[in-house]
Amino acid sequence: FTAALTLLVVLEIRPNNTTMLLICFAGAGFFSMPLSVVAFSCGVECMYPVEEEITTGILMSSGQIFGIVLTLVIGWLISIQPDYGDSYVFEKSYIVVTSISFVAAGFSLLYNGPYKRLENDAESSSTFETTSQT
Repeated sequence: FTAALTLLVVLEIRPNNTTMLLICFAGAGFFSMPLSVVAFSCGVECMYPVEEEITTGILMSSGQIFGIVLTLVIGWLISIQPDYGDSYVFEKSYIVVTSISFVAAGFSLLYNGPYKRLENDAESSSTFETTSQT
């Protein structure tokens, strides 16, 4: 659902369309905020021996760096566009944002990482049960 809202935001980015952009960005932010908690929890699970603060900091910093680079690239692509015609959907900036959205959605759907913290807790509880039974 969030990928569909992102695509809708991309399709609505054009001059003099402030109200629809506001609605699209509000919806995308509303539905993507819970995903950040899930992403941080998954990152912490997969990098278990590393502390939670370090893992979350790495995830947030890499997201910020990617966002800055993407903002600069999209800004440059928009600046080299001479004007907005009838086929604004097929401009370079739209194609880049849509491609990145689909690649991210594909990785999200195919991801099946190890849950090291869960495995460690299961081992600890099985060890505790065997020692308490003897």
